[in-house]
Amino acid sequence: MLEWQPGSSYEEYIEQVLKAKREYPAAIEELVMQVDLLVFVRTEESPHQPIRAWVRFLGELVIRGGLEFAQPYLYFSVDHTLFYPFSYHKGANNSELYSLNQPLLQNALRRWEERFGSISEVEGLKGIFEYGFKPKEEWAAKSTNSQNNR
Repeated sequence: MLEWQPGSSYEEYIEQVLKAKREYPAAIEELVMQVDLLVFVRTEESPHQPIRAWVRFLGELVIRGGLEFAQPYLYFSVDHTLFYPFSYHKGANNSELYSLNQPLLQNALRRWEERFGSISEVEGLKGIFEYGFKPKEEWAAKSTNSQNNR
């Protein structure tokens, strides 16, 4: 397992990863990477005013290929509500962080799509779509309309 260490430059880490890949004695069919994301968060130092900061291990990126797979497969997962209108903490309102972070996620996923092709599968919390999470009003209204149409 290769892990970036504070104090190392990004370039040094990438070179270390590429060297390990070149020297690995077998075919590599899967890479799993925990990723750091630059997002808006509240901290102990700034509990009332969100700041933009790097958060370690906020997401996971998986790249699969090889003989088992007809085509290469890319998978990105975020297990956090910084991009969602509600918090895991008792469903607390998370609209401020959502409004700051969702555009960042959407832009990143659109760039991903331009580079690698269409996002074909999406699953997760209520309101998810291929570029993150829709505003609460959109999916809440859809739920109400579908119940009214019964």
